[in-house]
Amino acid sequence: MVGLKPEIGCLLNVMVANGEKSSSLGRCTNVPLTLQGITVEVDFFLLSLEGCDAVLVA
Repeated sequence: MVGLKPEIGCLLNVMVANGEKSSSLGRCTNVPLTLQGITVEVDFFLLSLEGCDAVLVA
């Protein structure tokens, strides 16, 4: 466990590649993420997905 505390009720509705629709279970804000030595703070919406650990979108 990484100690993140999600805000419940912050909904995001998405459609995944197979056409299924899913709603977020909550949101974690200001999570530090380091990619190639650069750290930024991002918000993560919690989704129940199979087969992947994280989905990055623009």
